[in-house]
Amino acid sequence: MNLKTLRNQIDKIDRELLRLINRRLECATAIGEAKKEAGQEVFDPAREMDLLEKLHNLNEGPLSPEALTSIFRELLSCSRSMQAHFGVAFIGKSASPAHLAARELLGSSCTFIPCKDAATALKQLEKGTCNLFADQRERKTPLEKVLSWSIRGISEKKFHLYRLRD
Repeated sequence: MNLKTLRNQIDKIDRELLRLINRRLECATAIGEAKKEAGQEVFDPAREMDLLEKLHNLNEGPLSPEALTSIFRELLSCSRSMQAHFGVAFIGKSASPAHLAARELLGSSCTFIPCKDAATALKQLEKGTCNLFADQRERKTPLEKVLSWSIRGISEKKFHLYRLRD
């Protein structure tokens, strides 16, 4: 096949992917409304981990596991932002280890809020400016740990994701 024919095939596939992504986001918006009515959180880490595991098991390649995770992490991030405002506080400046780790875990469609210290991050949570707080330190009340994770190349320490206790 020649280059023009191959590019035409890619263009056709891209149009279909765009249609399917928009259809998925419409479903995600409806899920967000159902979660709101049920009083559930937008971020469901267990559901997202299960989804990624299922997709990895279904993937027959040539898409690498890392690329699959990256693509779907962004799709999940976009889905969350379609469901409701989704913000994450972190200590430090943009591109700090906590910011990079949170972005790696949650995708780029979140609003990331740099804070000078944990007290400032807690105030952001209390005001509802953000949903979660990413930090490398173990924290206690009034916070509830949502999950812990580590990211190679960013820090040897684990990161923790917190939300306010109910």
